[in-house]
Amino acid sequence: MLSRRDLLRGATTLLMTPASIRQVRAEPPSGMFELRASQTGHRVGDPSNAPSRLWLYNAQSPGPEIRVKKGQRVRVRFVNDLDEPSSIHWHGIRIANAMDGVPGLTQEPVQPGEHFDYDFVAPDAGTYWYHAHNHSWAQVGRGLYGPLIVEESDYLSGIGELTLVLDDWRLDSAGSLLTDFDGYMREKQFGRIGDTVTVNSLPIGSTARLPAGRFHRIRLINAANARIFRLRLRNIDARIVALDGQNLDRPQISEILVLAPAQRVDLMVRLRSGEAGLIEDADGAFTTDSRNENRATLIGFFGEDRNVPGISGRPRLQANPIAEPALQGAQHIPLVMEGGSLSGIGLAMYNGSLLDTMELAAARQVWKFNGIANLPTEPLFRTERGSSVVIDMHNRTGFEHAMHVHGHHFKVVSSDGTRGPWRDTTYMPAQSSQSIAFCADNPGKWLFHCHMLEHAAGGMRTWFEIV
Repeated sequence: MLSRRDLLRGATTLLMTPASIRQVRAEPPSGMFELRASQTGHRVGDPSNAPSRLWLYNAQSPGPEIRVKKGQRVRVRFVNDLDEPSSIHWHGIRIANAMDGVPGLTQEPVQPGEHFDYDFVAPDAGTYWYHAHNHSWAQVGRGLYGPLIVEESDYLSGIGELTLVLDDWRLDSAGSLLTDFDGYMREKQFGRIGDTVTVNSLPIGSTARLPAGRFHRIRLINAANARIFRLRLRNIDARIVALDGQNLDRPQISEILVLAPAQRVDLMVRLRSGEAGLIEDADGAFTTDSRNENRATLIGFFGEDRNVPGISGRPRLQANPIAEPALQGAQHIPLVMEGGSLSGIGLAMYNGSLLDTMELAAARQVWKFNGIANLPTEPLFRTERGSSVVIDMHNRTGFEHAMHVHGHHFKVVSSDGTRGPWRDTTYMPAQSSQSIAFCADNPGKWLFHCHMLEHAAGGMRTWFEIV
C-alpha cells in the first residue's frame, strides 16, 4: 500500500502530461476528429504484465481525450478496423437522437472496414465519456472507451486539470486480459468484476504531483463494466463540484464517493506545499495483500512548490441550463425490475413471445422490465416534447443496478418532493425504489437501461419515444 511516507517522498508519479491525459486535436482543414477502433497489443496495469490484445480507439488506453468548448460543434469520424460491427455512444451528452450511437434504435452498426461521421453540438459543459455501444459488454470490456471533456465557455485558465478513468480487468496468471466475455452466470449475478483495478490503464497507487496552492479539477470516470467504486478521501481538501457532468449549485463535502458504472464525479482540490492526500478503496473491494488487511490506494496527491500561476479564491462553476420537470401533472411511468440468480425471472415476454424460465435461459435473458426481457416492440412510454415524466422504479431483484437514461439528465425525487442533483445514471441498491423526473425535451427514440453491461445484455433494456 502506498503510505503517507511514500507520498511525501514522491515514490511514484502519475504525470499530468499528454502521457496520461491524451487530447485529440482537430486536423485542418476539415476540423474533424478521427477515432479508429482496432485490435492493439497493450499492457494493462503493471508494466511487467504480458501484453493483452485489447480493442482500443487510436491504439490508446483509455481512448484519446476529446476536449471541446460548450456549444461547440463536434465532428468525429469513427473508423471501424475491427472484425465485427460497432458504434459510439456519447454518454451524458444531450445529443441529437440520430447521433446517439445505439444500433437498432438510432443507427445501423458500422460494419468492419467502414466509417460513420458523428456530428453534434455539445450543449453542456462537464465531464462525459464515449464508448462502444454494440456488444458493449465485450467491446467496452476490451477497452473501447475514452473521456470527452466539454469546457465552460468562460473557462478559468488558472485551474489545473486531471482526468482519471477508472476500470477493472480480469487477467490471467501472466497478466493478460481474459476474453471470456460471454459468461452466463455473470449476466445473472453481479456482472463482470475484474481482479485488477487501473487508473488510466496504469497501476493503482501512483502519485500525482500537483503544484501547491493551485486549484485542480480532478475528473473521475467509472468505465468499468459492473464494478461500483466506493472511494474514501483521506487527508485532502476536496469539494465535489459536479456529478455526471453537471456542475452543482453549491460544492459538497463528502468523505466517501460512490461511483456506479458510467457515473462521474468532479473534485476541486488544492494542496499546500508538502501536503499529501489519498483517494483510497473504502470497503476493501480491491486490496494490496491476500489477507485483505490493507485498503488499496487508488491514487495519491502531493503538493510541491512550482512556479505555476493559479487563481485566488475557490472557483465557482456555472450550472448548465436544463429544463426543470414539473412534478404536478407529470406523466408517471412504473418500471418493475425482476430477475437474476437470487429470485429468478419466471415468465417473460421476449421478442414478442411469452417464454418460460428454461426458454429464457436458452436465450440468455435473465432480467425483465415490467415483464419484458430486452428491447420491446413498443416503447416503455411515448410522450410529447416538453412534457414532464416521472419514472417510478422498483428494484425487486437481489442485486444493485445503475440505471442510465439516454439523451437527458434527470433528478431523483423523494416522496416529499425533494429533488437531488442532475444525473444521467443513478445507483439503485437491491430491493429499493426510486423515482426520477425529467423534462422530455429531446425528440427521438431513447434507450433506458442498466449500465452494468452484462445486465443490459441479459434483458435490462427498454426505450421511450418523444414525439
